[in-house]
Amino acid sequence: MSRRYGWSGILVWLAAFGAVAAGPTPGEYSTKQGWGSLQVNDKGGVRQFEILTMGANGHSCSLSGTLQGDKAEVSDAVDAPCKLAFKPVAGGFSIAALTQDSCRDYCGMRAGFEGDYLQLPAGCTSAASSRQREAYLRDYRGKRYAEALAGMQAFAGECGEFFTWLDRDRFANDRALTLLRLNRPQECLAALDQTMAGRSQDEASFQAELDKNSTMLPPSDWDAYLPIARSTWFNRKLCEAAKR
Repeated sequence: MSRRYGWSGILVWLAAFGAVAAGPTPGEYSTKQGWGSLQVNDKGGVRQFEILTMGANGHSCSLSGTLQGDKAEVSDAVDAPCKLAFKPVAGGFSIAALTQDSCRDYCGMRAGFEGDYLQLPAGCTSAASSRQREAYLRDYRGKRYAEALAGMQAFAGECGEFFTWLDRDRFANDRALTLLRLNRPQECLAALDQTMAGRSQDEASFQAELDKNSTMLPPSDWDAYLPIARSTWFNRKLCEAAKR
């Protein structure tokens, strides 16, 4: 009798241990606001990972290696390996460095990788996102504006929380133009108001708006955002003209 219960206890302990030690399954993961991505796959029976993140002023992190349960090690380390822990959170995993100094070697000065990475919905993976964008842009170019807007709203509803700050405002411009084509200029302006440059008219007023809000864009980020801002200012003029 005691022997039977003893084996049961061992099996329960093993099951509990396995649940705690389980790491991420193959797939694509992302942080909210899209600043970090995690790719997990199986190759030859070995679970591998790749982390890519983007920080301020063009600084980034890039780490790849092998996973064993909820622990990982960067593959090209020699003397002091970068080791990571993957802690389960709702919808994904929180990644933390176990060896802070050696892991910093894989990041630029103004970038980091620690945080929560959530498994992307099927419609939000890199390939699926490209297909969704192509579909609503195809509708837009074909002047099927109601269908284009429906596609945009479905895409944003499913994947919007994973948009990067640049993609968010690019998307807002696409949506604003679609609303304009549907003779909804007030909604066009409201969509543009949600962008970082939406309350300004040109570079000077944009910088003044940033200064007023104690916000700063480092040089690389300014250069990346300026074409989006110019689209916003141009589209705002179109929407304002349509209101008259």
